[in-house]
Amino acid sequence: MDLTKLKKQMLAPKYSAAAHEWEQGVLRIFIVSFFLVYFVCLNIYKEVSLETFEITVVLAIYFVISLLSFCTVYRYQVLSSFRIYLNMFADTLVITLGLILGREAGVPGLVVYLWIILGNGFRFGNQYLFVCTVLSALSK
Repeated sequence: MDLTKLKKQMLAPKYSAAAHEWEQGVLRIFIVSFFLVYFVCLNIYKEVSLETFEITVVLAIYFVISLLSFCTVYRYQVLSSFRIYLNMFADTLVITLGLILGREAGVPGLVVYLWIILGNGFRFGNQYLFVCTVLSALSK
């Protein structure tokens, strides 16, 4: 039995509508993990400041929320506009909090604004691109 096929069958949703949401969930978990490790390292190797500690806590909470969202996509395998909007709002909120609290350390988050706007537009269409652009503009 081919292990790659088995892995794909077990992990990826069967329906193409949920596949886009599943893919974005994987990326979200990867990106949040990257920034979480970045801020944990800042807390370990530099003098711990209140701002970087707060960002680390926000990212840890967001990581759990991302995992829960990913599990619901896998469990129900149906495209959900509510879940997409909720994730969009959460993405924008976490990036904004990271920029506000992190000051210089949060600067890499600016790239993620563009990434989530374009990612939502390419995966889900113009309506989601517009909503995500407005959310990002309002949060600044």
